[in-house]
Amino acid sequence: MGGPLNFLIDFFKQGGPFMYAILIVAVIGLSIVIERFIVLVFLWNLNGKAFWDKVKRYVTEGKINEAKMLCDSTKAPVARIFSVAIDRFHESDKNIQNAMDESTLEIIPIVEKRTHYLAMLANVSTLFGLLGTITGLIKAFAAVAQADPAQKASLLAYGISMAMNNTAFGLFLAIIFMMSHAYLFTRQSSIIDEIDELSIKFLNLVTHLRRG
Repeated sequence: MGGPLNFLIDFFKQGGPFMYAILIVAVIGLSIVIERFIVLVFLWNLNGKAFWDKVKRYVTEGKINEAKMLCDSTKAPVARIFSVAIDRFHESDKNIQNAMDESTLEIIPIVEKRTHYLAMLANVSTLFGLLGTITGLIKAFAAVAQADPAQKASLLAYGISMAMNNTAFGLFLAIIFMMSHAYLFTRQSSIIDEIDELSIKFLNLVTHLRRG
C-alpha cells in the first residue's frame, strides 16, 4: 500500500506548481462526472416502453388518477412532463400541448446542464499539462546552460521529470473527461429523444380518445 502511495506523492511533487492547477481541474471535472452519472444513468434510468405501456393503459381505461400517481412516483424527466399533461387532461388539446411544451423547455436544460463543461475541462487539463511541460523543459535547458557541473545532472533530471509528469497527468485527465463527456452526451440525447417521442405519443393518444 505504501509503495503506490509514495509513488503518487513523489509523482505529484516532482511535477511542480502546475500539478496543483491540474488537480483543481480534476476535482471540478470528477465532481461533474460523478453527479451527472448518478442523475442521468441511475436516478433517471427508465424503461421508456414499459412506462409508456402503463401510462397508455391507465389513460385508455380512464384511470387518470392512477396514471398521475405513476408519473409522480417516477423521477425520469418524461414522467414529470406527463404529470403536468395529466393535470390538464380535461382541458383542450391545445392547453395540454402548451403545458407539455412549457414543461419540456424547463426540463431539457436540467438534462443538459454541466455536461458540456467536461469538453472544456479536458482542454484545460491538457493546456495546464502543456504549461507544466514547457516550464519543466525551461528548467532542464537552464540546468544544461547555467548550472554547476556537480548539480547539472540532478537539475536536468528534475526538469525533465516535471515536464513528463505534467504531460502525463494532464493527458490522463483529458482522456477521462472526453470519454465521460461522450458517454453522458449520448445518454442525455437519448433522454431528450425519449421525451420527444413519448410526448407525441401521449398527445396522439389523447386526441384519439377524444375523437373516438
